[in-house]
Amino acid sequence: MVTQSFRQAIESNMQRFVIGTVRRILELPEEDADRKLLISGGLGNIISVISSPDQFEMYRFLINAAVANDAQIFAGPAALSGINPLISALHFFQVDSTNEASLAALRAMEKECSPTFMSYILTLPTLPYVVGRSDASHAFFKQHIQLMKRYAGEDKLVLGTRQQFQQGGHTLTEYAIQGLHHARQNAAYAIENGFSTWQEMTRAIHRLNVYSLDQLVNVWRKQGQTFDQVYPTDPRDVDIARYNMSLLEYAVKKRFLSGIIILLNAGADVHTVGSWDWGALASDLEYSADEWEHMDLGEREEVILAYFDDGLVDRKDSTILPRTLDDQTIYETVHHWLLVLLRVATENSSRDV
Repeated sequence: MVTQSFRQAIESNMQRFVIGTVRRILELPEEDADRKLLISGGLGNIISVISSPDQFEMYRFLINAAVANDAQIFAGPAALSGINPLISALHFFQVDSTNEASLAALRAMEKECSPTFMSYILTLPTLPYVVGRSDASHAFFKQHIQLMKRYAGEDKLVLGTRQQFQQGGHTLTEYAIQGLHHARQNAAYAIENGFSTWQEMTRAIHRLNVYSLDQLVNVWRKQGQTFDQVYPTDPRDVDIARYNMSLLEYAVKKRFLSGIIILLNAGADVHTVGSWDWGALASDLEYSADEWEHMDLGEREEVILAYFDDGLVDRKDSTILPRTLDDQTIYETVHHWLLVLLRVATENSSRDV
């Protein structure tokens, strides 16, 4: 238990006082009662109070001290309630570019905790949300994914624990995909390391994430998988009715033109999309495709924003619209794809059902 006065010192960012006090206690003989109390849970309780990026130096000292002294920092009700050193680490990714202190917390957890307890901590809702959505946490993210992957494949663990690690990796990856350009390194690393199922596919389509979808499609093609099975739509997608559909149908319903192009180029079957849906897409694209040459720059930008922008700051930074293209070439490329997709949609809107 952290005393009220010591808690106030932490919250007031009295870092020198806190660090000095902890250092003096750690320098006491191992049999000293205060030192034993600090090692057996006190450090973990102190860390759980930290909640500001301004307290990074204090956090780094405490984590390193815990690792060096084999302190129990994940013990007690605080860790069970989700207030533990890893959760505290979430405050520091923007000020700790190497993720040094956060990685130390991860090592301490793996050293101290059982796999079952780790699976609980690593799947607390706050952790994958913050870790996955930004590349500021990339070093930590990589270790997190590797840990999930390793324990998910550990035969000595009971099936339920392995499945929890496996699903935790998928959740972490889905948040990275959701982060778009803010978490492109995270998403790419997770996909490369095996988190590349239909769950990630549907999240990429829901989020209109060109990069992740392109990478996932390449992984599936190397594995010899097809794209014509039906899957549940992303559960976070409130715009699409809840029923199973092919990935291509999902992209068509989302008007995710870049995604449609990627899937068609990968061999997705146009017949997995109903003629009515193709007809609706043709109706939406007809004006933009036919009137493109007569549009001013502002109108063209609106079309690109509506159909090709996947949430990126730089719309040129795309697999469909590469950064190397100049504006005129981009406009020509967009018009080309509009005409191609209009033709595909029109041809399939009139086929026999």
